[in-house]
Amino acid sequence: MEGLIAAQQQLADEGVKTNFAKHFTRLAKAWEIVSPDQCLAPYQGDYSWLAQVYQSVKPVSHGSLIWTLLGAKTIELIHNSIDTIDIGTPLEDLVVDSAVIDSVLEDEKKRKKKIVEVEKLLRLRIGAHKGDAKYKQFAEKLDELRQRMQENLISSIDFLKQLLSLAKELLEEEKKVDAPEDKRAKARAALTELFESVRTPETPIVVENVVNDIDTEVVGIVRQFKDAFKSETAKRQIKQRLRAILWIKYQIKDPEVFDRAYSYIEEYY
Repeated sequence: MEGLIAAQQQLADEGVKTNFAKHFTRLAKAWEIVSPDQCLAPYQGDYSWLAQVYQSVKPVSHGSLIWTLLGAKTIELIHNSIDTIDIGTPLEDLVVDSAVIDSVLEDEKKRKKKIVEVEKLLRLRIGAHKGDAKYKQFAEKLDELRQRMQENLISSIDFLKQLLSLAKELLEEEKKVDAPEDKRAKARAALTELFESVRTPETPIVVENVVNDIDTEVVGIVRQFKDAFKSETAKRQIKQRLRAILWIKYQIKDPEVFDRAYSYIEEYY
Protein backbone atom coordinates (compact mmCIF):
# COMPACT_ATOMS: atom_id res chain seq x y z
CA MET A 1 0.00 0.00 0.00
CA GLU A 2 2.73 2.46 0.98
CA GLY A 3 4.65 1.58 -2.17
CA LEU A 4 1.64 2.32 -4.36
CA ILE A 5 1.14 5.71 -2.73
CA ALA A 6 4.83 6.51 -3.20
CA ALA A 7 4.60 5.52 -6.87
CA GLN A 8 1.58 7.76 -7.41
CA GLN A 9 3.47 10.66 -5.87
CA GLN A 10 6.40 10.07 -8.22
CA LEU A 11 4.00 10.15 -11.17
CA ALA A 12 2.22 13.35 -10.13
CA ASP A 13 3.80 15.30 -12.97
CA GLU A 14 1.78 14.84 -16.18
CA GLY A 15 4.88 14.54 -18.34
CA VAL A 16 6.38 11.85 -16.14
CA LYS A 17 3.07 10.00 -15.93
CA THR A 18 2.59 10.10 -19.71
CA ASN A 19 6.10 8.79 -20.27
CA PHE A 20 5.47 5.94 -17.82
CA ALA A 21 2.22 5.09 -19.62
CA LYS A 22 3.97 4.96 -23.01
CA HIS A 23 6.64 2.57 -21.78
CA PHE A 24 4.25 0.38 -19.79
CA THR A 25 1.83 0.09 -22.72
CA ARG A 26 4.64 -1.31 -24.89
CA LEU A 27 5.62 -3.70 -22.10
CA ALA A 28 2.01 -4.83 -21.61
CA LYS A 29 1.60 -5.62 -25.31
CA ALA A 30 4.77 -7.72 -25.24
CA TRP A 31 3.65 -9.49 -22.07
CA GLU A 32 0.29 -10.43 -23.59
CA ILE A 33 2.08 -11.96 -26.58
CA VAL A 34 4.72 -13.94 -24.66
CA SER A 35 2.68 -15.03 -21.62
CA PRO A 36 2.43 -17.71 -20.24
CA ASP A 37 5.97 -18.60 -21.29
CA GLN A 38 8.03 -19.69 -18.26
CA CYS A 39 10.74 -17.20 -19.15
CA LEU A 40 8.47 -14.51 -17.66
CA ALA A 41 8.27 -16.16 -14.22
CA PRO A 42 11.17 -14.21 -12.65
CA TYR A 43 9.59 -10.92 -13.71
CA GLN A 44 5.97 -11.67 -12.81
CA GLY A 45 6.00 -9.90 -9.45
CA ASP A 46 7.56 -6.71 -10.83
CA TYR A 47 5.24 -6.67 -13.83
CA SER A 48 2.14 -7.19 -11.68
CA TRP A 49 3.25 -4.31 -9.48
CA LEU A 50 3.76 -1.98 -12.46
CA ALA A 51 0.35 -2.96 -13.82
CA GLN A 52 -1.25 -1.98 -10.51
CA VAL A 53 0.52 1.37 -10.60
CA TYR A 54 -0.64 1.90 -14.19
CA GLN A 55 -4.24 1.13 -13.26
CA SER A 56 -4.14 3.42 -10.23
CA VAL A 57 -2.99 6.51 -12.16
CA LYS A 58 -4.92 5.88 -15.38
CA PRO A 59 -7.55 8.62 -16.03
CA VAL A 60 -11.09 7.35 -15.61
CA SER A 61 -12.89 9.72 -17.93
CA HIS A 62 -10.50 10.39 -20.76
CA GLY A 63 -6.91 10.43 -21.85
CA SER A 64 -4.79 9.98 -24.97
CA LEU A 65 -4.51 6.70 -26.81
CA ILE A 66 -1.55 5.68 -24.65
CA TRP A 67 -4.00 4.87 -21.83
CA THR A 68 -5.22 1.58 -23.23
CA LEU A 69 -7.15 -1.23 -21.59
CA LEU A 70 -5.00 -3.93 -20.05
CA GLY A 71 -5.03 -7.35 -21.67
CA ALA A 72 -6.82 -10.36 -20.21
CA LYS A 73 -3.58 -12.05 -19.05
CA THR A 74 -2.42 -8.91 -17.25
CA ILE A 75 -5.76 -8.41 -15.53
CA GLU A 76 -5.77 -12.03 -14.38
CA LEU A 77 -2.25 -11.62 -13.04
CA ILE A 78 -3.26 -8.56 -11.02
CA HIS A 79 -6.28 -10.34 -9.55
CA ASN A 80 -4.17 -13.34 -8.56
CA SER A 81 -1.35 -11.29 -7.09
CA ILE A 82 -0.89 -11.32 -3.34
CA ASP A 83 0.20 -7.69 -3.55
CA THR A 84 -3.09 -6.36 -4.79
CA ILE A 85 -4.77 -3.65 -2.75
CA ASP A 86 -7.13 -4.79 -0.05
CA ILE A 87 -10.56 -3.48 -1.03
CA GLY A 88 -12.57 -5.85 1.08
CA THR A 89 -14.81 -3.14 2.48
CA PRO A 90 -17.75 -2.48 0.12
CA LEU A 91 -18.15 1.06 -1.17
CA GLU A 92 -21.63 1.16 0.37
CA ASP A 93 -20.19 0.53 3.84
CA LEU A 94 -17.52 3.20 3.47
CA VAL A 95 -20.07 5.80 2.48
CA VAL A 96 -22.36 5.23 5.45
CA ASP A 97 -19.54 4.80 7.98
CA SER A 98 -19.45 8.15 9.80
CA ALA A 99 -16.23 7.13 11.55
CA VAL A 100 -14.17 6.92 8.36
CA ILE A 101 -12.96 10.52 8.52
CA ASP A 102 -12.51 10.55 12.31
CA SER A 103 -10.42 7.38 12.18
CA VAL A 104 -7.79 8.97 9.93
CA LEU A 105 -7.70 12.56 11.19
CA GLU A 106 -4.62 12.08 13.37
CA ASP A 107 -2.93 9.31 11.40
CA GLU A 108 -1.51 10.45 8.06
CA LYS A 109 -0.27 6.97 7.13
CA LYS A 110 -3.71 5.47 7.75
CA ARG A 111 -5.31 8.36 5.89
CA LYS A 112 -3.25 7.67 2.76
CA LYS A 113 -4.26 4.02 2.87
CA LYS A 114 -7.92 4.93 3.15
CA ILE A 115 -7.64 7.36 0.22
CA VAL A 116 -6.12 4.64 -1.96
CA GLU A 117 -8.86 2.23 -0.90
CA VAL A 118 -11.76 4.60 -1.61
CA GLU A 119 -10.29 5.88 -4.87
CA LYS A 120 -9.61 2.33 -6.06
CA LEU A 121 -13.20 1.30 -5.29
CA LEU A 122 -14.55 4.36 -7.08
CA ARG A 123 -12.47 3.71 -10.18
CA LEU A 124 -13.61 0.10 -10.31
CA ARG A 125 -17.25 1.06 -9.78
CA ILE A 126 -17.20 3.81 -12.41
CA GLY A 127 -15.32 1.52 -14.80
CA ALA A 128 -18.18 -0.96 -14.54
CA HIS A 129 -20.39 1.66 -16.23
CA LYS A 130 -17.97 2.40 -19.06
CA GLY A 131 -19.84 3.73 -22.08
CA ASP A 132 -22.85 4.87 -20.06
CA ALA A 133 -23.21 8.64 -20.55
CA LYS A 134 -24.92 9.06 -17.17
CA TYR A 135 -21.69 8.08 -15.41
CA LYS A 136 -19.30 10.21 -17.44
CA GLN A 137 -19.67 13.08 -14.97
CA PHE A 138 -18.47 10.85 -12.13
CA ALA A 139 -15.37 9.84 -14.05
CA GLU A 140 -14.58 13.45 -14.88
CA LYS A 141 -15.11 14.56 -11.29
CA LEU A 142 -12.82 11.83 -9.98
CA ASP A 143 -10.05 12.82 -12.40
CA GLU A 144 -10.53 16.47 -11.43
CA LEU A 145 -10.25 15.64 -7.73
CA ARG A 146 -7.09 13.62 -8.30
CA GLN A 147 -5.55 16.48 -10.28
CA ARG A 148 -6.39 19.03 -7.57
CA MET A 149 -4.86 16.74 -4.96
CA GLN A 150 -1.67 16.33 -6.98
CA GLU A 151 -1.40 20.10 -7.38
CA ASN A 152 -1.87 20.58 -3.61
CA LEU A 153 -5.02 22.60 -4.14
CA ILE A 154 -6.87 20.53 -1.54
CA SER A 155 -5.69 18.74 1.58
CA SER A 156 -5.69 14.96 1.91
CA ILE A 157 -8.59 15.17 4.37
CA ASP A 158 -10.65 17.26 1.93
CA PHE A 159 -9.73 14.87 -0.86
CA LEU A 160 -11.02 11.91 1.16
CA LYS A 161 -14.19 13.77 2.11
CA GLN A 162 -14.89 14.62 -1.52
CA LEU A 163 -14.15 11.07 -2.63
CA LEU A 164 -16.72 9.77 -0.13
CA SER A 165 -19.20 12.42 -1.25
CA LEU A 166 -18.71 11.42 -4.90
CA ALA A 167 -19.12 7.76 -3.94
CA LYS A 168 -22.43 8.57 -2.27
CA GLU A 169 -23.68 10.38 -5.38
CA LEU A 170 -22.59 7.43 -7.54
CA LEU A 171 -24.45 4.93 -5.37
CA GLU A 172 -27.58 7.09 -5.46
CA GLU A 173 -27.41 7.16 -9.27
CA GLU A 174 -27.03 3.40 -9.36
CA LYS A 175 -30.12 3.03 -7.19
CA LYS A 176 -32.11 5.07 -9.70
CA VAL A 177 -30.97 2.87 -12.55
CA ASP A 178 -31.45 -0.35 -10.59
CA ALA A 179 -35.05 0.43 -9.63
CA PRO A 180 -37.08 -0.71 -12.66
CA GLU A 181 -40.12 -1.41 -10.50
CA ASP A 182 -40.23 2.24 -9.46
CA LYS A 183 -40.19 3.33 -13.10
CA ARG A 184 -42.82 0.76 -13.91
CA ALA A 185 -45.03 2.11 -11.13
CA LYS A 186 -44.62 5.61 -12.56
CA ALA A 187 -45.57 4.31 -15.99
CA ARG A 188 -48.72 2.67 -14.66
CA ALA A 189 -49.65 5.86 -12.82
CA ALA A 190 -49.17 7.99 -15.94
CA LEU A 191 -51.15 5.57 -18.10
CA THR A 192 -53.94 5.35 -15.52
CA GLU A 193 -54.25 9.13 -15.42
CA LEU A 194 -54.30 9.28 -19.22
CA PHE A 195 -57.11 6.74 -19.65
CA GLU A 196 -59.13 8.12 -16.76
CA SER A 197 -59.10 11.46 -18.57
CA VAL A 198 -60.59 9.98 -21.78
CA ARG A 199 -63.18 7.73 -20.16
CA THR A 200 -66.74 8.85 -20.87
CA PRO A 201 -70.23 7.32 -20.55
CA GLU A 202 -69.99 6.51 -24.24
CA THR A 203 -66.63 4.70 -23.77
CA PRO A 204 -66.98 2.88 -20.44
CA ILE A 205 -63.52 1.34 -20.44
CA VAL A 206 -62.11 -0.38 -17.39
CA VAL A 207 -58.95 1.67 -16.95
CA GLU A 208 -57.20 -0.96 -14.87
CA ASN A 209 -57.64 -3.54 -17.61
CA VAL A 210 -56.21 -1.24 -20.27
CA VAL A 211 -53.17 -0.45 -18.11
CA ASN A 212 -52.64 -4.11 -17.24
CA ASP A 213 -52.72 -5.12 -20.91
CA ILE A 214 -50.14 -2.49 -21.82
CA ASP A 215 -48.01 -3.32 -18.77
CA THR A 216 -47.80 -6.99 -19.70
CA GLU A 217 -48.16 -7.30 -23.47
CA VAL A 218 -46.31 -4.20 -24.65
CA VAL A 219 -43.63 -4.38 -22.00
CA GLY A 220 -43.08 -8.00 -22.93
CA ILE A 221 -41.93 -6.80 -26.34
CA VAL A 222 -39.72 -4.10 -24.82
CA ARG A 223 -37.94 -6.69 -22.67
CA GLN A 224 -37.10 -8.81 -25.72
CA PHE A 225 -34.69 -6.15 -27.00
CA LYS A 226 -31.54 -4.76 -25.40
CA ASP A 227 -32.29 -1.19 -26.53
CA ALA A 228 -35.85 -1.44 -27.75
CA PHE A 229 -36.33 2.21 -28.61
CA LYS A 230 -33.17 2.28 -30.70
CA SER A 231 -34.46 -0.60 -32.81
CA GLU A 232 -36.85 0.14 -35.65
CA THR A 233 -38.12 -3.45 -35.50
CA ALA A 234 -38.85 -3.18 -31.79
CA LYS A 235 -40.58 0.19 -32.13
CA ARG A 236 -42.75 -1.14 -34.95
CA GLN A 237 -43.80 -4.17 -32.89
CA ILE A 238 -44.52 -2.02 -29.83
CA LYS A 239 -46.74 0.32 -31.84
CA GLN A 240 -48.56 -2.58 -33.48
CA ARG A 241 -49.33 -4.18 -30.12
CA LEU A 242 -50.34 -0.88 -28.54
CA ARG A 243 -52.61 -0.13 -31.49
CA ALA A 244 -54.22 -3.55 -31.18
CA ILE A 245 -54.92 -2.95 -27.50
CA LEU A 246 -56.25 0.59 -27.82
CA TRP A 247 -57.93 0.70 -31.22
CA ILE A 248 -59.26 -2.85 -31.56
CA LYS A 249 -59.76 -4.25 -28.08
CA TYR A 250 -60.91 -1.10 -26.27
CA GLN A 251 -62.03 1.05 -29.23
CA ILE A 252 -59.88 4.03 -28.17
CA LYS A 253 -59.00 5.51 -31.56
CA ASP A 254 -57.83 8.98 -30.59
CA PRO A 255 -54.36 9.49 -32.20
CA GLU A 256 -53.33 11.88 -29.43
CA VAL A 257 -54.06 9.29 -26.75
CA PHE A 258 -52.07 6.71 -28.71
CA ASP A 259 -49.10 9.07 -29.03
CA ARG A 260 -49.15 9.94 -25.33
CA ALA A 261 -49.40 6.30 -24.30
CA TYR A 262 -46.46 5.43 -26.55
CA SER A 263 -44.40 8.31 -25.12
CA TYR A 264 -45.01 7.04 -21.59
CA ILE A 265 -43.90 3.56 -22.60
CA GLU A 266 -40.74 4.96 -24.19
CA GLU A 267 -39.98 7.16 -21.17
CA TYR A 268 -40.59 4.68 -18.34
CA TYR A 269 -40.13 1.21 -19.80
